[in-house]
Amino acid sequence: MAALVATVGAVVLLYSSLVAVTTALGLLGSTMFVLGVFAVWFVTWFVLELVWEWRAGRLHVRG
Repeated sequence: MAALVATVGAVVLLYSSLVAVTTALGLLGSTMFVLGVFAVWFVTWFVLELVWEWRAGRLHVRG
């Protein structure tokens, strides 16, 4: 849920920039916009999940 809230916040703050970048792609602009939002959500979710597991002691990083 936190990743979704963070993604929505990022999209609200960066909406005009995202639209400007994807407009140059023409017909694929809306598809790239949705894929970009999905990618941000997925990366945010993945990082939060890793941090959660690390803090819970279930993730051991070998160095």
